[in-house]
Formats: sequence, C-alpha cells, structure tokens
Amino acid sequence: MIEDIFCLTYSYTTEAYGEHITPEMKPFSHLSRWPQFPSSATEPSPSASNPNPDSFPMVTSDNRADYVSDHIRYLTGITVSRQFSAFACGFHACLHPKALSLLNPSLLQSIVEGVQEINIPELRSYTRYIDWDADHPTVKDFWSIVSSYDDNMKRKLLEFVTASDRVPVGGMKNMQFTVQRNGVEEGENGRLPTSYTCYGTLLLPEYTGGDVEKGEKSAKEVLRERLGMALENSKGFGNM
Repeated sequence: MIEDIFCLTYSYTTEAYGEHITPEMKPFSHLSRWPQFPSSATEPSPSASNPNPDSFPMVTSDNRADYVSDHIRYLTGITVSRQFSAFACGFHACLHPKALSLLNPSLLQSIVEGVQEINIPELRSYTRYIDWDADHPTVKDFWSIVSSYDDNMKRKLLEFVTASDRVPVGGMKNMQFTVQRNGVEEGENGRLPTSYTCYGTLLLPEYTGGDVEKGEKSAKEVLRERLGMALENSKGFGNM
C-alpha cells in the first residue's frame, strides 16, 4: 500500500521566514494564498496557516497522481505567487500583454535568450576575413574542422569568439564573426588561437604542419589540435 510505504500526507512542507510550514494542498479550484508575513491585521501569519499535519488525508494509490500534480503546482506556482506577480508587473511594463499574445513560447525564448542552434554553413556565409582569403587552405581546413563539431563544441566556438554561446535575434547576419590571420606557426607546438570577444574576432595563426610521410602531423591536424585545446581551456583566461 502506498500509504504504508511512504507515509505521506496530502500536504506541502517547506521553510518560510525561518519556520517550517506544512499547509494542506488544496484542489486546483480552491487555491489558497501562500502564507506571508502579515502586512495588516487581517492577513494571516505563517503559523496561522500551519495546522496539525496529522489531520491531513494520506496519499494513497487513488490520489497519488493528483498529489504529484498538486505538489508540482505548489512548488512552481503557489509558493512564488507573490514574487511572480511582481515580476509579471515589471515584465508587462516592457512588453504589453497584447504584444505578448502574438508570440509562442519558443519565439519568446529566442527573443529573450537568443537561438541555440548554430548553423555552420550560415555562419560561414556571414564571416568576414582580415589578412585571409576565403579560399586559403587554412581557412578551408578551419571550416572543415568546425563543421564536424558536435553542438557542444559549436557553442564553445561561438562563446570563444563572441562571448555568447547563442545566436542573437535575427540570426547570423546580426552577429559579428571575423577570422583574422595571426602570423605563421611552424611545427606542432605553436601558439593557440585567441580572440577579441568585444569585436567578435578569432585570431587564427597559419599552422604549417610537418612531413606527413615521416609521421608528422599535417597542418590540418595541428589546427584541429590547437583549436580544440583553445576552446576546451578558454574559461577564465585566453580571451581578450
């Protein structure tokens, strides 16, 4: 039996203002105000809304689904209703509810947070070059390497260059992404790529590589290694 195993009452327990409170969860049609410190003599105090939990009904096999739904509703809604009302008031001061009704959740998220999906061919089409030519072997190797990245590495690349791992509203055309030549590096232990995040500029050295027939790494392999090392270890330093 559910009630014998879990011994749960149909209530929500949390800490508020230094006190543990356990109000009985009400049905959705009978929402009660979450206990707050009284601002007037007519408002209840937390202790006034904290009856004896022993008087609450038990969670059983019949009401367990309702219990989970109500518990989530209390956790994400009722307990923060006053704070959310204040947030909603400020939010609607910036975006009128009529304008908000024109947006679906995913479009609103993209406006607020930016777009998570990073389209490398689109990024390449809007990239600018300084001291490079788009047909240079190093540039071609760079895009070949980046195209093989998974979503996590693509986000790291974007954050490394622009300080944000999301595409801004409006797409790649509204983002500054520049690849600038930063000297020539011979051998396998040259400088790592760096960036000017304020200008969306990747400072990419030209790696020459070694003699492949002698077992040395090619220029593309060196670029892959050095770029990967820069992206994986860029948190906290390395960007300018």
